[in-house]
Amino acid sequence: QVTASASVYTQPDETALVDMLRGKTVAQGREMLAGYGSANISMWPDFIDRIPDQPARIRLTGGPPRLDQRK
Repeated sequence: QVTASASVYTQPDETALVDMLRGKTVAQGREMLAGYGSANISMWPDFIDRIPDQPARIRLTGGPPRLDQRK
């Protein structure tokens, strides 16, 4: 008996994510990114409560999801 499975990963569109986040509050940004997995939003200076509206001031980093290594 054989069991097979596969996983597919599609890199999110960075431009679309930046457009989605522009000008939102940090809380709104975290909520919007929750559907993509774990997310961390770091602001500087840290008293700023809104993501900048200028795309050049938003930097995204990420990578493929960690695969479940259980067998």
